[in-house]
Amino acid sequence: MRDNRLLFRGLGLIAASAIGMVAGATGAPNAGFGWAGPFGGMMGGGAGGYGGTMAPFVASNLPPLAPEAAKSAAERYLARLGNAGLAIREVMVFSNNAYVSVVEKGSGMGAFELLVDPRGQSVGPEPGPNMMWNVKYSPMAGMGGMMGGVKAGSGEMIGASQATQAAQRYLDANLPGAKAAEDAQRFYGYYTLDIERDGRPAGMLSVNGYTQAVFVHHWHGTFVSETRSG
Repeated sequence: MRDNRLLFRGLGLIAASAIGMVAGATGAPNAGFGWAGPFGGMMGGGAGGYGGTMAPFVASNLPPLAPEAAKSAAERYLARLGNAGLAIREVMVFSNNAYVSVVEKGSGMGAFELLVDPRGQSVGPEPGPNMMWNVKYSPMAGMGGMMGGVKAGSGEMIGASQATQAAQRYLDANLPGAKAAEDAQRFYGYYTLDIERDGRPAGMLSVNGYTQAVFVHHWHGTFVSETRSG
């Protein structure tokens, strides 16, 4: 059925993603992971879904992508989806990969998040909350057992300020000196925001919009640059 829900294929993908997710949801900092799941070829194009291949989580020992190259790769990816209502809001380049935030043009709401692999500029869905908490674009939302029992809920989501406060509480307890950026991007079921040190991005995390659980995106590496469309 073509209903704008993501079609994730392959038990290997689910199992590999779960390894990081269980460690990432509200607990000790999950930095330092260095593994690549069996994502290559596992995310074949599906009706209404992401398609493409999952970018690996480990450094490729190549120069980081230029922001323009990462954006172009993501634009080609969106074109293949055939949904004219989606647009790129932000591209953040890290040493391991490039992160791309995709929003709905009409509502401005975050739709989903992508990673771009610097080795071949392949594009695929970011794991973690993007898969497990996204209640509109991912059919895997609510599979709480794969994120330490944390489920996407029902009813009204918390506001952006509450999400930022939850993120800051986590950082104060686990990454002293880090600051949660105030411009949290709202997605369907969660928020994603930057982790800052000395006024500069140093990583990313997401906050569940119903439970306030925090998940650190541990696969990016060192921040390089960013561009935003609005």
